[in-house]
Amino acid sequence: MHFFFPQQLPPAAMDLFPDGQHVWLRSSGRGEKYLHADEDGVSVRVSSKRASPLSAWKVHHAVDPEDGETYVLLCSAAYGHYLTATRVPAPRGHKGRLVVQGAYNTFNSVAWRPERVGAGNGGDKVVLRHYSDHLLRANGEFFFWNKGISADATNRITAMSHWVVRAIPPRPFPPELPAAVLGPYRGSFLSFTKMDVATVVPGVPGRTIRFVRAADDGTFSPNLDDWDEFRFNGRSVVELRAAVAGALEEPNVLSPSIFLATRGIWRSSC
Repeated sequence: MHFFFPQQLPPAAMDLFPDGQHVWLRSSGRGEKYLHADEDGVSVRVSSKRASPLSAWKVHHAVDPEDGETYVLLCSAAYGHYLTATRVPAPRGHKGRLVVQGAYNTFNSVAWRPERVGAGNGGDKVVLRHYSDHLLRANGEFFFWNKGISADATNRITAMSHWVVRAIPPRPFPPELPAAVLGPYRGSFLSFTKMDVATVVPGVPGRTIRFVRAADDGTFSPNLDDWDEFRFNGRSVVELRAAVAGALEEPNVLSPSIFLATRGIWRSSC
């Protein structure tokens, strides 16, 4: 006769992940490398570039509609996509299942449960248990060029599954934007026109950008009839800011005095 007992999980370390806080996650197994949203807007890897917005993740709390437990959702501060575990096998040289930056399509794909590890369980080192019971892990323990992130089975816990959590302190000014990845636009990057911003970049899905000029105090018209729109097919925030400035006929589209603010549905962006 066989007896099966439900798994007893340690308490969730929610105190290390306050709702709305931005955090860094450093891999214990890869030294000074951090969970990093890749510039393609999809891949996730480890990187030593902690100061980059690509290594910052915003915490959201979400309640499981089935059992009422609170889980952590990690949203990329750079691209507004959520840390997502898929059912796709990880690439060769990586263990477990592929982890990507994804949209909030289902709760099960983006929900993570942080659990402390280490002596006394009172520190800032955690494992991140996905809703599917797989653990977030770095790769490249023996082959350092394997930098991708995956979700692996719980019976293979090593330092590659351990993450040190660091709260990102607020800063007085926005971080510098990463350099633009220029696409094959017609004409100069410095001379955006309404025709230029609609140029299609092969392989990059387009999206409709709706915009309105804000007042000096940050207020803007809620009347959608006052908003304009154009089609944008790039991947760079620098290019997007320049495109909006060009559509507003600003004389210097790359001026650092131009601020771009965005808003969106909570489930699709930070």
